[in-house]
Amino acid sequence: MQRIAKCPFVDDKPTCAKCPIHCYKPDMRERVRRVMRYAGPRMMLYHPILTFWHYYDEISRKKMDRQRAIERMRANVNRSPQED
Repeated sequence: MQRIAKCPFVDDKPTCAKCPIHCYKPDMRERVRRVMRYAGPRMMLYHPILTFWHYYDEISRKKMDRQRAIERMRANVNRSPQED
């Protein structure tokens, strides 16, 4: 919980697999990956609503990332050469 409390993303925290900043050492990340490979499919059986929100968050985050990339690209195209 300390790592989450110190996370610079706080409210906008992506899942650890998608996070640009890795809080854990590579061996611990591999352990978490193995646990999630086991627990992920079972999550639907035990917590279907939480599973839905987890995937909804993942999909909506992808859409937001795509929109930000498009906006950045448009801003670069619309920028005049004198601004460089």
